[in-house]
Parts: sequence; C-alpha cells; structure tokens
Amino acid sequence: MSHAVAKTLQERGIGSERLSVVLNGAVGVPRLICRPAARAVRLKHPNIVCEAGMYRRKGIAELLQAFALVREQSTHER
Repeated sequence: MSHAVAKTLQERGIGSERLSVVLNGAVGVPRLICRPAARAVRLKHPNIVCEAGMYRRKGIAELLQAFALVREQSTHER
C-alpha cells in the first residue's frame, strides 16, 4: 500500500522480487465508475462515523458494541 511498507517488509527479510506496491486511490476519486456518485447527507445532530473494511481484525464488532453502550448511556441521561 506504500513504499514505506514495502521497505519495512524488505527489512524483515522479504525479497523485493516478491513485493509489488499498489497505492491507494486519492481522496475523492471514484473507486467504481459504474456506481452513481453518493449524494451529500445533512445530519441533524452530532454523529460518530467509522469508515473501515468489514474485517474482524479491524475491530468493527467491538466498535459497534461501544456505540451501543454510548447510545444506551446517553438515552438514560436525558
């Protein structure tokens, strides 16, 4: 994902012939041209947003549990 990551992997003993750097796209560049552009959403109150791949290693399940706890606590405080 970056030349720095490739360098780190080389320092750990992985040969450069086994590595290919594929850079992430720039912010705002459409990933899938076949999809229409997303429309802007106006939020009526403060929100917390997470944008991440839905992989177990990302801890999304734990994040959702934390969001649920915050919501539960905030509704009891009102």
